[in-house]
Formats: sequence, structure tokens, C-alpha cells
Amino acid sequence: PDYIENEDPSILLRQIASWVSETLPISTKHPYGFWVMLLHRTEDEEWRFHLWPAGIKSVQGMPAPLHTHDRVVESRILRGRLRNVLYDIAEVAEGGLPEYEVVNEVTVVPAAEPDGEEPVS
Repeated sequence: PDYIENEDPSILLRQIASWVSETLPISTKHPYGFWVMLLHRTEDEEWRFHLWPAGIKSVQGMPAPLHTHDRVVESRILRGRLRNVLYDIAEVAEGGLPEYEVVNEVTVVPAAEPDGEEPVS
């Protein structure tokens, strides 16, 4: 984890590209449009590489069904930006459906680019 957290993004991307060309891993396309490659798995942890197609994705409304994960998820953006919108679930009277509201906590996380360059969109 320290290596992934502290290494230069361009070095990590080169190492991943080299690993992909050597091992030809199986990739799956996620329903939300990005590709997922399993990099490493043990009983205690799993490392995945998510590759989004180039270009800005303009999203109107809720981009996908709200969901959570069954374990802690940590991410590092190597190139580009990630927009993370947090939602809150409001309690409803018995028999009602949950209502979702956007909590005003939108976070845009840019990649740390070398040499002070602007992150790539």
C-alpha cells in the first residue's frame, strides 16, 4: 500500500502497462462503462486497476443505482479526475420506499501529476 500511495503515477502506469503486455490478464467491462483488471488477490485484500475510456463523461441526474461496498475501498487516481458525490438515505414511514437526497459533499479528486502539470481530463 505505501508503494502504491507514494510512487510517481507515471511509473505506476508504465509498470501496469508492462505487466498487462506480459501476462495478458482477463479484463471485464463494468456496467458503468469502465474496464476492470484484477492485479492481485489474497484472503485479506484485492487490488484492481480501473480504466475509464478517454474523455469527460457528462452525467445528468443520477449516473447509476446507489450502492455501497462490502469492504473498505481505497483508490488512487493515476491520471484524470474522479468526481465523488455522496448521498444520504432518509428514513421513511413504515411501508414506504427510501428517499435519497444529495448531500452537499461533492469531491473532485485530481491525479497528482509530475512536474506540477495540470491533471489530464
